[in-house]
Amino acid sequence: MLIKISVKFNYGRQVRLKRLKREAVALPIDKNNQPDWQFMEDYIKSLPYSKSL
Repeated sequence: MLIKISVKFNYGRQVRLKRLKREAVALPIDKNNQPDWQFMEDYIKSLPYSKSL
């Protein structure tokens, strides 16, 4: 996620803990607007390096 939001930051506006605490992390949701934990688990398992996690 840090790589994805890194475009918001540069030398003049560095990543700091205070700024990171204000960042929102977008998660996939299910039909009940709850985080789709099963989808995320299945996706992580499908990654080529998932056995190392």
